[in-house]
Amino acid sequence: LCEGAAQLLRRPCWALRTRGFWIIAISLFGCGLSLLVMCLLYGPPPSTWTLLTLFSRTVPVAVIGIKEANSPPWLLLSGLTTAPALLLTWWWRNSDKATEHRQKERDLDLASAKHEHEVAKQKADAKLDHQRERNVRFADGVRLLAEHDGQKLAARLGGIYTLGSLGNESPDDLDRVVATLCAFVRANGERSAEYPADDDPIKGQHADVQAAFTVLGRIRTVGAKIDLRAANLESIEGHEAQLAGAQLSDANLNRAILTRANLVGTTLIRAQLYEAVLSGAKLTEAKLHKANLVKSQLGGADLQSADLTSAKLNESVLLGANLSGAELNGADLTRSQLVKANFTNADLTGTHLLNASLRDAVFTRAKYSK
Repeated sequence: LCEGAAQLLRRPCWALRTRGFWIIAISLFGCGLSLLVMCLLYGPPPSTWTLLTLFSRTVPVAVIGIKEANSPPWLLLSGLTTAPALLLTWWWRNSDKATEHRQKERDLDLASAKHEHEVAKQKADAKLDHQRERNVRFADGVRLLAEHDGQKLAARLGGIYTLGSLGNESPDDLDRVVATLCAFVRANGERSAEYPADDDPIKGQHADVQAAFTVLGRIRTVGAKIDLRAANLESIEGHEAQLAGAQLSDANLNRAILTRANLVGTTLIRAQLYEAVLSGAKLTEAKLHKANLVKSQLGGADLQSADLTSAKLNESVLLGANLSGAELNGADLTRSQLVKANFTNADLTGTHLLNASLRDAVFTRAKYSK
């Protein structure tokens, strides 16, 4: 009340909008209304019961004097007149606390939203920076691959390994890395040798093409297609290469070394695999229609459900090979080594087995014609 009165005296216009002013106004209004009601009900107060007399007495004497004089309950009603102001003050105080609490909650929500926005922005910026870095690395690798000068083999090798590292680290760049390396192998497989045969560390194939093929065989190509159709990969080395699902139709893989390579589902239609080494290779469901596998080494290879229709396997070695469920219609296995080979459920209709070694071979439920 004192604060409201002081503000009213200092700044009358502004005080009209303050809570203290309204508390004073409501208190004075309650006092006046109570006085009016008491005067109407009990008449004017006795002249001897003045404010000075009331305050000069002690509380018990004042109460006794009121009762004896049968005067109206001025003290009680005066207290009741201040009740609205007190209730209003209590309500405003609680309202202030609730408003302050809601404001704190809003501030916390705003701070949290701002923090989340900053974190999201930082992540977006980091992702964008990472994308720029990957683009730079990819561009550098492609630029190095374009060095056709015979004296810049090291630069091309650096570009190949840069792209291979990028493909392994970033699945988002895997498709373009694989496509670039495949294009390099297809375009450069027939170039003349850079070094004399005695100096070339990889006989029969260029060092850069061999490096690109090795990277393709080691890179995580899940979901990416290796397309080496009609590529010249003669004498290429790919021990344990991961080439599942690769496209190698019409490719030249003569004398290639692909021991224990993963060639599951690989397409090798009309591929040249003369004297190729495929020992222990996985060729499950591979498509070898009309492929040339003359004198190839396929000992222990898994050719389950492979399509070898009209394939040439003359003098090839398939010791212990698994050919169960394979399609060998019209295939030529003349003078082949088929010792302990498994032909369970294989289709041998029209297959040529002249002078083939079939000792301990399994032909359970195999289909063949005389």
